[in-house]
Amino acid sequence: LGQDGVRYYELPTPDVTISKQGPAQVAAGGEVTYTLRVTNVTPLAARDVTVADTISVDHGVAAAVPSPILRGGRSTFWLLGTLAGNESRTITYTVILTDSLQAGASVTNMAEVTATGDLNLANNTAVVTATVLGGGGGGGRPDMEATKAGPREVVAGQPFTYTLLAVNVGTDKATDISLVDALPD
Repeated sequence: LGQDGVRYYELPTPDVTISKQGPAQVAAGGEVTYTLRVTNVTPLAARDVTVADTISVDHGVAAAVPSPILRGGRSTFWLLGTLAGNESRTITYTVILTDSLQAGASVTNMAEVTATGDLNLANNTAVVTATVLGGGGGGGRPDMEATKAGPREVVAGQPFTYTLLAVNVGTDKATDISLVDALPD
């Protein structure tokens, strides 16, 4: 009851939170996986839930699950729609770091979640900062890894696509790299 004799009620609002996991140490030119967890911590449905992840200029997004709805500049966006009360969703994505990073440098990655009616903004941002190991002529060594992704089944005479990815997970720059994929007859 207010001083003016009017009864006031506080209307409940949804509250979405975000957490982020990533490595504390990374390698120049290496692949890094980040995991975001978005949670509606109230019993009310949270609508128009959107995640924006801003990567430093040292990153390039290689793959994400679920796929983002938009990539613009250094930001990637996911529209999660409605989260039911106490529901959580996970976003996992992989980035490739530039090979010009210097040992000891910091790489920062920040994510933010918003939802219609969410008034508690104190838990809507998560940041991960990692330290670069080796790199930039730091006396380490290159270490190349290759992955291949494609369909499990194909139809004879129909085109299909394989994706090859070569990543330096070592601590120094790799040079004169070749990636060879020998196809069967």
